[in-house]
Amino acid sequence: MNPCPCGWYGDPVKECTCSDSMVSRYQKRISGPLLDRIDIHMDVPRVEYEKLSDHRLGEPSAAIQARVEAARERQRRRFQGRCGLLANADMGPAEVRDSCPVDEAGKSLLRAAMQQLHMSARAYDELYSSSPHPQAGANHRRPGRLRHHRDAASGGGYPIPAQETNVAGLV
Repeated sequence: MNPCPCGWYGDPVKECTCSDSMVSRYQKRISGPLLDRIDIHMDVPRVEYEKLSDHRLGEPSAAIQARVEAARERQRRRFQGRCGLLANADMGPAEVRDSCPVDEAGKSLLRAAMQQLHMSARAYDELYSSSPHPQAGANHRRPGRLRHHRDAASGGGYPIPAQETNVAGLV
C-alpha cells in the first residue's frame, strides 16, 4: 500500500503533494481488524541507481540453502515426539509461549504495547510469535529479549522506541 494518494509521503527525495488530512484519510481506508491480520508492515525505501546497477553478486544459493537446511534440522529436533508439529509455522500461541519464554524486560514491553497501543489479542499473539526468539538458533528455551520483541513490533507497524530501557515511551 502506498503511504498516501500521490505515493511520495516520507520519501527523502521527492516531496509529497498531499495534505495532512488527505494522508490521514488515505491511511484510514484499511480497517484495524484487517491490519491485525497482516503480520509484517514495512516501509520499502527508494533504491538508488548505483545499487540497482551494481554487478556484485549476492550471497550464493548454496550458502542460503545450508542455512535453511540447518534451521529445518533444528525444527525437526525441537518437534521430535510432539504430535502434529513439524515446523515453527505449526505452533499455536500455547506452543510458542511454552517454547519461547520472555524475559522480564520483554514482558514489560509487551504489557506497555498492549496498554498504550491498544493492541488486540490477535496483534499480541502475532507480535509474540513474530519476535525472533534466540532459541530459534542453537539454544532452545532461552528467554526472548526486549530488543527481539521491539524489533518485531517495529516490523508490525507499531512505533517501538530504539532505547531498550524506554518501555513507557511507546507513543
